[in-house]
Amino acid sequence: MDHLADRGLNLASMDIDIAAVDFHRDTADATVTFTPKGAAPGQGMTLHYQMHQKGNRWEVVKTEDSGHGAASSGAANPHEQPGSAAAANPHGTMPSPEDLPPVGKK
Repeated sequence: MDHLADRGLNLASMDIDIAAVDFHRDTADATVTFTPKGAAPGQGMTLHYQMHQKGNRWEVVKTEDSGHGAASSGAANPHEQPGSAAAANPHGTMPSPEDLPPVGKK
């Protein structure tokens, strides 16, 4: 939860379900489902976390999208620091409709 809160997410606006955790000494793999409050379960996303224990805390080492059941909510990716290179869109911004040529016309 600290990992998500540090990224500026409004945790009160979503249901968070820890579906599974596998512990291996000082490492763990967790599967977590995020669904906007009031949304159908299929409208959420599932992420897999690789974690490492440091002292009495678990820190996220790596995050992977499950590749299924994920829906774009328009919210920031909860696993990227704002302003990081990974948070930037590598493809640039989408052009305005006014900047596109008319369809079917040459």
